[in-house]
Amino acid sequence: MKTALLSSLFSTLSLLLSAHPDMDIVSGNEKSEYIISNGLMIFGDTDVNLDYDDAILRSGKDITHYPPSQLEKVAVFDEATGNMELYFSGSFGLNNKQYLFKILSEGTSSTLLYREGLQFSSYDESIYPPFFLLVDGQVYSLSTDKKELIKQLSAPYQKELLSYIKDNHLDLTNKPDLIRLFEHYNVLQTE
Repeated sequence: MKTALLSSLFSTLSLLLSAHPDMDIVSGNEKSEYIISNGLMIFGDTDVNLDYDDAILRSGKDITHYPPSQLEKVAVFDEATGNMELYFSGSFGLNNKQYLFKILSEGTSSTLLYREGLQFSSYDESIYPPFFLLVDGQVYSLSTDKKELIKQLSAPYQKELLSYIKDNHLDLTNKPDLIRLFEHYNVLQTE
């Protein structure tokens, strides 16, 4: 009897967590920070250190550091803006090294990511533009050239996106403008 009750309770809790991933079920706090590691969502005070490429989780008296290789996603509440910032862990470059990327706009088929100062390999000294594209689990450097960027996105929407860029005078090297473009792109994909 106890096993069935515990199993039912666990199933209900799992369903609630999957339906409301930003909500701490225990406290009901919608500002909950979490780390997703090995498929498990772990709540606590989180922070991301891009200089050391790790995430920190404080829960009670415990402090745990997570390298990108052990992470899937991290949510950090930004006190200054009042917004939840999401980070994604993915590999980039010739050596497939894992990095943490800030999620700027998340869509069904592609996600706009941000990370400054990445090199493709230790043999290449050039620094990539800070914008990246996540498609099917792969991270790609996003071109800031209008025609090249449009080619990187889904073919059926290329003309609409070019018009949107022109009509709204978007600068593709400007973070807020690029976010606007991706939010429009994500809307087009859901219509």
